[in-house]
Amino acid sequence: MKQPRAARGTPAPSPGGGAGIAGTTGRPDTPPATPGNLCGDSADAGGAVKHGARHRSRAVASAPLWGGLAEGDLVVVDTAPLIYVLEDHPQFCAQFAPLFAAHDEGRLRIAVSTITLAEVLAGPYRHGLEALARRYEKALHAFELTPVTAEIAALAARLRATTKLKLPDAVQAATTLSLGAVALVTHDRDFSSLPGLPVLG
Repeated sequence: MKQPRAARGTPAPSPGGGAGIAGTTGRPDTPPATPGNLCGDSADAGGAVKHGARHRSRAVASAPLWGGLAEGDLVVVDTAPLIYVLEDHPQFCAQFAPLFAAHDEGRLRIAVSTITLAEVLAGPYRHGLEALARRYEKALHAFELTPVTAEIAALAARLRATTKLKLPDAVQAATTLSLGAVALVTHDRDFSSLPGLPVLG
């Protein structure tokens, strides 16, 4: 799947350890993180942000959810938003932070295709960052990892044949439709050839 320029791949972290979720780097002694702990919220994966979220739970219970979603909604998240938060992207991380925070608070469900898992891990592996790849993989297991089943593959083929979608994008669309998710969360993708697919981004 062709990714937005800003999200393509995963750059190697700086000597100070800048790549990753909220300061998560490829160092083996860095605790794993989840995409809810992002955009400078906390360098401790299981600490301050989750602790703060518990104390904020009453206040956010009635707050509007990201993208106009409703409590308990299931969304499929494409590759780019995940890379933005995993890399703490200076421009786009904050755009998607409330989505992942709502998931951490138990207000939304997020599904991720295994094709997204492969795309997210490709960057760290490309730079030889095995520990960072394992950390990213663990972070994505916080979501509902959805394999490309025969049903999804067949639907993706149909979508590919009848629309302008490239095959990886067709797989994301097919995953969303097959799961009955309320929307596909993506960024800078053109799904206009599939008007029946709700898209947020």
